[in-house]
Amino acid sequence: MKHLVYCVLRSDVTAPAEKLPAGVCAEEVAIAACNGLAAAYSVVPETCAAPDASQVMAYAEVIKAFHDVQAVLPMRYGCLLDSEAQIVEFLYGQARQFKASLDELDGCAEMGVRVLLGGEGESTLKDLHCETGPLSGRAYVACRAAFRSACRE
Repeated sequence: MKHLVYCVLRSDVTAPAEKLPAGVCAEEVAIAACNGLAAAYSVVPETCAAPDASQVMAYAEVIKAFHDVQAVLPMRYGCLLDSEAQIVEFLYGQARQFKASLDELDGCAEMGVRVLLGGEGESTLKDLHCETGPLSGRAYVACRAAFRSACRE
């Protein structure tokens, strides 16, 4: 069994508003803390090292649950350690860097900017007829698909 690390966060962990989702391979998510930092992890079989789509989605859901309540440093999928003691060592050894990164990210939101150049035959933002207000990524893609479908007709 290995310890799959999802993300690093401050040790004053605020519990997610909703129940924490199950981790990869439906394993329970635990917290290891050291030196003002914490890591969310699950104990998983080594077969989880090469993930399928459902495992990657479960991994992302755990990170999102923590990110919804505080700044996190997500780990790449496959950050596997042998024990909780190794996780604590990892946090201790990288404490200065992790704390600086969390301070920098605190209060930030992830955003993207897309520039559409207008021109003959090219769509512009005014061509995109969607509900007003912020769109989730999924809603934006669905809206773009509907727009493109309407343009082909």
